[in-house]
Amino acid sequence: MHVLHYKMKSLKPKLQVWNKTVVGNFHNRVHLAQQQLSEAQLATDQLGYSMDRSQLELDCLTRYSQALNLLNSFWQEKSKNISFWREIGTQHTFIGKLKSGRLRDISASSRMGRRF
Repeated sequence: MHVLHYKMKSLKPKLQVWNKTVVGNFHNRVHLAQQQLSEAQLATDQLGYSMDRSQLELDCLTRYSQALNLLNSFWQEKSKNISFWREIGTQHTFIGKLKSGRLRDISASSRMGRRF
């Protein structure tokens, strides 16, 4: 067990570096893609239409859409984790025990003289 602990401990900084370099910050990605798209659209408005500017705007729009999809996936995954932990927490509260019937079983057996 100690070996696993030290392996995980040594892996943590490497994963943090990987996360920052490969995955990055989703909010910054969306903001950067939005800025690039705005600049491409502004250039098209000011300089007029051309095939190059149209292709640049399409590329920026694609990057912006991908960044938004990544951010959406991130928040969906995060909400699944939150609802999972909320469900686990609810099961261990007084109301959760009452709903599941565990509290009734305990109170009924205590009335019959049983001790836990």
